[in-house]
Amino acid sequence: MVSSALLVFAVALADATNSIKAVSNKLGHAIEVKQGAFIDQARGYKIEGNVVSVPALEKYAPLWIEEWSRYSKDLIVKSKVQKVVFAEKLSMNGQPRAAVPAFDLNTMYFDPALGAHSDSYQRSVIHHELFHMLDYRMGKLRKDTEWMALNPKDFKYGSGGHNMRTAGVGTLTDQIPGFLTIYGTSALEEDKAELFAHLIVNTKFVSDLAPKDKVLQSKIDLLKKRMNEFDSGFDSKFWPKP
Repeated sequence: MVSSALLVFAVALADATNSIKAVSNKLGHAIEVKQGAFIDQARGYKIEGNVVSVPALEKYAPLWIEEWSRYSKDLIVKSKVQKVVFAEKLSMNGQPRAAVPAFDLNTMYFDPALGAHSDSYQRSVIHHELFHMLDYRMGKLRKDTEWMALNPKDFKYGSGGHNMRTAGVGTLTDQIPGFLTIYGTSALEEDKAELFAHLIVNTKFVSDLAPKDKVLQSKIDLLKKRMNEFDSGFDSKFWPKP
């Protein structure tokens, strides 16, 4: 016999996922809201997480829907995202993550609770991590000589985003020519993903800075050109106005 508390939880969880499922149906991918601990094994890494709390999902759902709905079904098909998973205490190889793009599993994972103190952070994470998936599908994730040639000649990326996890590295700054955050300097793929995300979420900051930063402007031009070639939905109407 199902307890009344469990029944209430199930009903509340169903209510919180209805609108998410409507978006997933429109875009043609599955949705999974984790209701227990799990481990998903991929090639060379594992993704772990646990049950999603109803309050966290209720708060996160409208935000996720607004950002995810910017994309078309055609783009999702090209990204090969077949499933979106929501789970709390999300981690990759034991390192906490707000989201994970699992390329070989054709799955995007999101943690509705991590970073819930900042709408801007959670919004940018959605686009940042999806961009990694798109960048991978375009074959340019970690090997992109055209992009690297735009950087100052003496610049070298760091040792990867997984090695730059201290507080504040994702804060927007105008003090690093060609970059929007310290985190963007950690790796080629993070540089691109940070720019993509902040062009959408923090449009005015990027638009105000670009005319004063030739390297940044050249990256914006290349990124927009490249995205439009990948999918025509990335036209001038896609990018928010400052």
